[in-house]
Amino acid sequence: MSIINDFIKRELLRINRLLDTLQALHLVTITKEDLIRFRGTGYHREIHFSQEGNDRIAELVSRNEPLLVARLGSVELSCLHFYLEKRRGADRRYSGKIKATMANPAGFFPVDDASLDAFAELYLEHLPQVDAMGVWFNPYEDVICNTYCGKADLVDFDSLEPFRFGNPWSSRLAGRKVLVVHPFSESIQKQYTEKRRLLFSCPDVLPEFELKTLKTVQSIAGSRVDFATWFDAYRHMCDGITKIDFDICIIGAGAYGLPLAAFAKQLGKQAIHLGGVTQILFGIKGKRWEREYADSTAKLFNEHWVRPLPTETPANKDKIERGCYW
Repeated sequence: MSIINDFIKRELLRINRLLDTLQALHLVTITKEDLIRFRGTGYHREIHFSQEGNDRIAELVSRNEPLLVARLGSVELSCLHFYLEKRRGADRRYSGKIKATMANPAGFFPVDDASLDAFAELYLEHLPQVDAMGVWFNPYEDVICNTYCGKADLVDFDSLEPFRFGNPWSSRLAGRKVLVVHPFSESIQKQYTEKRRLLFSCPDVLPEFELKTLKTVQSIAGSRVDFATWFDAYRHMCDGITKIDFDICIIGAGAYGLPLAAFAKQLGKQAIHLGGVTQILFGIKGKRWEREYADSTAKLFNEHWVRPLPTETPANKDKIERGCYW
């Protein structure tokens, strides 16, 4: 029976649209272990899991050399997949689904075909700079890792989250100038300044360092911004980064994240493209972790954790993955 189940799951993983429907109806459950078994073999080198992955990131950060640790968001990955397999050389138009998800939650605009092509090319240009990639076994992720960042160390996606492990990689931030690029910059400053020692039972997760922040452009879900295109907003944030004196930056900025991290590395700095979980590192709660990680990440929450400030909460927040960051 287990052989039959394995066969069914393997085939379902090849038919992603059907799999999404069946999982939404709770008719089938694909676990992380299933993904590792059936997709993990597609990566052409060793993947460092859990503590081993955390330790590898810690080692890279400790070198104090230019560094890019990254992850591929599922939406951005879908755009790259379409561009490489169906768009480049064939000129097939992007699907409505890709355009919709690139706008929300990724925050890309405008979502015309030429702009999406430019986005994909920018990503492909930066991927070879990645030194360590957090993988989570999404479709086509193995192809990207094998083809465009073949020299990067591969670590399990969970290894990016230092609060999960002993000897957290974030302990290497101690004594350094740390820039956090995130839309919740005010909450992050407030939490770190007032409650740093109260957020985690292990003090090494959030050591003492010189914190600096840069508020990102918040262009998700059609939020109004003062830029004509995503690329204008991206260049504006790059300009902001160049004006700040820092050693290492941690970035959670939607589709801006990986390109901004690559830009920081080009400046000779270190960059950790941590993504949405950046807010967790600073004791800021969100519905995603309460809904989907109630038995793990949400157990870290205590009375000192907060929600993002009202000034950091858009009126249309519920349109952004059901308000997952608030």
